[in-house]
Amino acid sequence: MQILLSEKAVTVYEILFILILIIILVVQHRKRKDALERRRISNKKRRNEQLEEMLKNPDIKPQSGNGPNPFDIQYMYETGDEIKAPAFQAEIEVHTATSVQRFLLDLDRPITVGRNENNILPLNDQTVADRCCSIFVKNQAVYVRNLSPSNPVFIQRGKKKLQIQNQIIKMQSKDIITCGKTVLHILLHQN
Repeated sequence: MQILLSEKAVTVYEILFILILIIILVVQHRKRKDALERRRISNKKRRNEQLEEMLKNPDIKPQSGNGPNPFDIQYMYETGDEIKAPAFQAEIEVHTATSVQRFLLDLDRPITVGRNENNILPLNDQTVADRCCSIFVKNQAVYVRNLSPSNPVFIQRGKKKLQIQNQIIKMQSKDIITCGKTVLHILLHQN
């Protein structure tokens, strides 16, 4: 009779030990998940601050070149004055190696383009940065800006092609933007 009781006691201790281990693992998993979320938010805040600093940087000089520039490069700085933009829409045709998709997006807020699923226009292309570029309205015009200087973004107008670096470029309807291996054909509509 005593042998039977001691075997049950060992089983109860084993179950308690396993339960304690499971609780410890769950708590550690939650702490790691919270730390990753805090790091993601911190990185996003830092990227936004860097972008704002780039916009405020008065040392950026316009590119000089021979002849007229078809891209109308604008070096714009934030003034804190919010100008209400008219209702613009962008019809974007996304060409990848395997498919063509068409989107009609309102430009009431910036359209972020990139590999990250949190972008307004997420791209399934490993050669594209998490946040590749942004298309936005300012002063009653539509502009594009590169959000990842290490990954080149190009704009093509007719036969002329330009790499977008530290400048903000005024867009026209029928411009073509290239991010990695993905090509975006842009048609702009003003309501």
